[in-house]
Amino acid sequence: TALESTVVSLVAELERLAAESDSWEELVKIYGSRVDSIDEVHSRVDMLRRLAELCTAKLHRPEEAEVYHRRLLELEPEDPSCLEALEQIYLGTRRWAELVDTYRRRAQLEGTIDRKLELLFKITAIQEERLGLEFERRDEEILPAIAVEVAPVHSHAAHDIPFGVVGGSGHHADLFEAAALLVL
Repeated sequence: TALESTVVSLVAELERLAAESDSWEELVKIYGSRVDSIDEVHSRVDMLRRLAELCTAKLHRPEEAEVYHRRLLELEPEDPSCLEALEQIYLGTRRWAELVDTYRRRAQLEGTIDRKLELLFKITAIQEERLGLEFERRDEEILPAIAVEVAPVHSHAAHDIPFGVVGGSGHHADLFEAAALLVL
């Protein structure tokens, strides 16, 4: 519609002016003060996404971007780009517990077993290397999750899953081998 076209033009002009005058802080304040008054969910999601992008790229404030990403997830709980952005924020700020939670959420949403296993092994590595959890504690959480993911492909036999999919050697290989035994 003509109104939507006008709004798009106004937003583009606001952002052009913010770029010219390096007024990103003020633009984020304006957008932030208006986001809750946006009734249409899709438009609110777009604005939250834009706020998060501005906080990351222009203001270099990942913690503020995180707030907008979390609000976006309340409206779109399965938004993959939002989860990926949170992953980058948590990696950059070394917030390991939040990163593990994000990987868990992404693993639940993944459609392929390869990607789910990759995320589960990232969780295991972070828990061991960054959070100092012992193998036995991780074992209680991760093995059942892997068994659930591997069991549906049991007809293909666990030994047919490419070794490189699960990340190599050490505890990861032990963990995969234990999970494979659960479903054989």
